[in-house]
Amino acid sequence: ELSLSRFISSLSIQEKENDESLMVADILFYMGNIHCEFGDLDQALDEYERCLNIRTKKEAPSDLVAEVQNCLGFVYFDVKQYEKASFSHKKALEALKTAHRDDHE
Repeated sequence: ELSLSRFISSLSIQEKENDESLMVADILFYMGNIHCEFGDLDQALDEYERCLNIRTKKEAPSDLVAEVQNCLGFVYFDVKQYEKASFSHKKALEALKTAHRDDHE
């Protein structure tokens, strides 16, 4: 819980500065991970969705987009939203293929 409170404090500082940087996305991602560990899946979904929104808007590297899409897929599966889970995992795979395109050509 100490980790979560520190992330919340960091996020609060960034939000006061109206910051939507990739650092904010990273904070949201780690908060989502912590919420998953605590079993607070609705909150985890919220943090991951906010993270994905920022990473997409800021054109983050594809592997970072894939990372959060994959986590979304697992959480959606856990809350029995199977279509959303499948969609998220497919988007993660597409992002990974984009990230590693040069490795497989």
